[in-house]
Amino acid sequence: KLDNEINQAQYLNEICKESPYIILRTECGEVQYRFNEVTFKNNELLLAFKLMKNSKYKATKTIQNMVGDNCYLKPAEFLCLFNHTACA
Repeated sequence: KLDNEINQAQYLNEICKESPYIILRTECGEVQYRFNEVTFKNNELLLAFKLMKNSKYKATKTIQNMVGDNCYLKPAEFLCLFNHTACA
């Protein structure tokens, strides 16, 4: 299982390096994040993103005040987002 998680982490790290930006639509509006690192939290593989302070996205300040600068996604959540973005 550990080998599988290491392989998955390396694979996701490469995808995120190639396409480091994501845009999330929230109930407050859209915000932009930049890939930071692949990490483990509570023995779970997560992708860490940092909130970008981009004036194009009006919800940035609100999101920053509500949840902070960091966003963590599970691999399945990221791949769904990545696939949706690629198809859009």
